[in-house]
Amino acid sequence: MEDQLSHFRDTLFIAFDIESTGFQPVQNRMIELSAVKFTGDGQVLGEFDELIDPGIPISEGASKVNHIYDEDVRGKPKAAEILRKFTDFLGDDSILIAHNSEFDVKFVGSEFSLEGIGMPDNEVWDSLPMAREYVKNIMNHKMETLVHHFGFKAEGFHRALVDSYHVMHLFLHFVNEGRSFDEIRQVAAPRRFNLATQMFQVQLPLPLMALKKSLKTGYKLKFTYEMDHGDHEEIEVNPHVLYRGEKFNFLYATEESKEFPGSFRLDRLSKPKVIAPIA
Repeated sequence: MEDQLSHFRDTLFIAFDIESTGFQPVQNRMIELSAVKFTGDGQVLGEFDELIDPGIPISEGASKVNHIYDEDVRGKPKAAEILRKFTDFLGDDSILIAHNSEFDVKFVGSEFSLEGIGMPDNEVWDSLPMAREYVKNIMNHKMETLVHHFGFKAEGFHRALVDSYHVMHLFLHFVNEGRSFDEIRQVAAPRRFNLATQMFQVQLPLPLMALKKSLKTGYKLKFTYEMDHGDHEEIEVNPHVLYRGEKFNFLYATEESKEFPGSFRLDRLSKPKVIAPIA
């Protein structure tokens, strides 16, 4: 038991969580990024807790969950500043842990990509498959259910720092049950933030190659777009990035007449034309 714990004791772990304006990366942005740094024997070494101005409105649905509203983040630092601070907090050798880490990894990774900042190369472990493997006869493996199941101190849910502590307590519970480092690592399905780069690998058909030119040169783009009601409209945008959603590929861009950027399905977009440099 002592030999197994020594590997955990000598390793830095960082439990982290995010809150966002919505549930789809790129078209939604982070509004809170928090983390707890600790050793495998439960010694807390530091906290990271930052609100972020996303530059777009927070959806009503997201605010109902995380109780963060536009006025709470207005004037807070932008994502680029917080991501650099977060990278410094992580260091090179720590192992990150999140609950349902695929969501957090894709979201944080997409933020690094959108801001043009190099991603940390730390491993990210997932406490969700750990819970599924080690906790049986439970209604579900949501964090709130697990916290109540084990009787962890519950000071709320769906705020990033509080949830980071929940992740830490859950992970330490599995460690203290006597499992080896290698076993937990295997169950934890390690991934890295560069998983998010796959979201931006979009193959364009020949008729849409003007999008690539527009993104490369920074020129504005005009195209015909099929609206939800079936009508077609001419739209002029400042393009930002192409990305892959769950079912469709998108152009993320800001219309000339709109304050905030939006997403345009590529299968609804036709006759793109590069028209002018962005002022």
